[in-house]
Amino acid sequence: MKRIYPVTTDWKPISTAPKNEAGEFLGPTILIYYQADGLPWPAYWGPSSDSRIDGAWMCADDDAGEFRTEDVTHWMPLPPAPTPQEARHD
Repeated sequence: MKRIYPVTTDWKPISTAPKNEAGEFLGPTILIYYQADGLPWPAYWGPSSDSRIDGAWMCADDDAGEFRTEDVTHWMPLPPAPTPQEARHD
C-alpha cells in the first residue's frame, strides 16, 4: 500500500519556528518563506556573520548563505522522506 501524505499549506509565523534544541549549535532544517524573493527555502537557525546578533536563518544549500532576518516571515516543517519502498525506481 502506498503511503499518501497530505499537502500542507499551514505556514506559521517565523516567531514560532524551532531554532536550537538544548545543547545543539544548529537548529533543525525547516522550510522558510523569504519575502525578498517570494520563494520557500530549506533553512536552519545558525550563527550569523554579524556578531551583533544572536543568529540568523541560514540556507540549507551552502551556496546561498544567510537570509536577512527581517525578510523571513513564515515557516513550515519539511515533509517526511520517502520510505525505502517509495524511493525505489520501479
